[in-house]
Amino acid sequence: MGSCKKSDIYARVTDEIVRAIEAGVKDYEMPWHQRAGAGLPRNASTGNIYRGVNTVALWATGQLRGYALPYWATFLQWEKLGARIRCGEKAS
Repeated sequence: MGSCKKSDIYARVTDEIVRAIEAGVKDYEMPWHQRAGAGLPRNASTGNIYRGVNTVALWATGQLRGYALPYWATFLQWEKLGARIRCGEKAS
């Protein structure tokens, strides 16, 4: 069983942010500049807003993967909501 150190998480988040910056986008708007809370990552099943480093990690991942909405959930949560998962999607 592998261990997950905080430094590993921060390195992974930093790598995601760097990839998002390198990918570049036209007319980019930072997620926190969107209207009140609209860009905050939230759990699609519970409605809870993610906090801390999870917020930045999910913003970067969503931007990099081209997600239009800030909703996140586990595979089982999406399944219970009746959602269809795109073929090839990976966990974040």
